[in-house]
Amino acid sequence: MEVNVKDAQAILQKTITWIKKFGESRQEWEKACIECGLPPQKLKTPVKTKFASKVIMFEETLEFKQTIITYYERQKTIVL
Repeated sequence: MEVNVKDAQAILQKTITWIKKFGESRQEWEKACIECGLPPQKLKTPVKTKFASKVIMFEETLEFKQTIITYYERQKTIVL
């Protein structure tokens, strides 16, 4: 499956902003981190003009892949 890097970056930035902005989302994120055995950590929004910043965001995304999946699955059940 091919993924456009700019699209992936935009989606990740929206997710990170959403988690940071709303208290309930932050709590759900922390629960997902703990459930996946990772320390509750804020993902960093990249500085748009810095390539290294984008690389760090993608590296974190890979590290927190299961946590992101768990978080979204919880959000889906909360909405339904």
